[in-house]
Amino acid sequence: MRVLRTHRIIWRKSPWSLEVERCFIILSKLSRNSALKKRI
Repeated sequence: MRVLRTHRIIWRKSPWSLEVERCFIILSKLSRNSALKKRI
C-alpha cells in the first residue's frame, strides 16, 4: 500500500502526467463524437 501511495504522489507531481491526462480527455471526446455519429 505504501509503495502505491508514493507512486501515486510521484505520478501526480510528474509533468508528463498532465499530458497523459490531456490525451485521455481528447480520446474520450473523439470516442463520444464517433458514437454520436453512429447513432445518426
